[in-house]
Amino acid sequence: MAKVTPTTKKLLLGKEIAYLRGQAGMSQAQAAALIERTQTKLTELEAGQSSITPGDLLLLLKGFGVTDQAHIDTLMELRRGSGQRGMWTGVRSMYAEQFRTMIDLEEHCDLIRTVESEVPPGL
Repeated sequence: MAKVTPTTKKLLLGKEIAYLRGQAGMSQAQAAALIERTQTKLTELEAGQSSITPGDLLLLLKGFGVTDQAHIDTLMELRRGSGQRGMWTGVRSMYAEQFRTMIDLEEHCDLIRTVESEVPPGL
C-alpha cells in the first residue's frame, strides 16, 4: 500500500466518521454531544479540517455502535498520523491550500478525470 499522507488520512477518517454517524441515524449535533464538542467541531472533523483525540474517536465509535475491533484499529491507525505535518512544510505560503490537498490526494488516485470547457485538460 502506498504511503498515506496526513491530509489523506484526515479526509478518509472524516468521511468514515460521517458515514458511521449516518448509519447510526445521528445528527451532527447528537454526535458532537457524545464527545462534548460543538457541531462546528464535528463538521470540521468530517471535512478533514480538524484532528481528533484517541479518546474522542473511541467515544464516537462506541456511540455509533461500532464493535468490530479490526475496524476500530484501522480508524485509530488513520488518526495516529493525521496530525503530523506533510511534505508541504516550509513551502505552505507558496501554494494554495486547494493545490496542496490535490497533490496529496493525487498520490493515491487510480483514476483522475477532468473536464475543462475552454482550455485543453492539463494546461
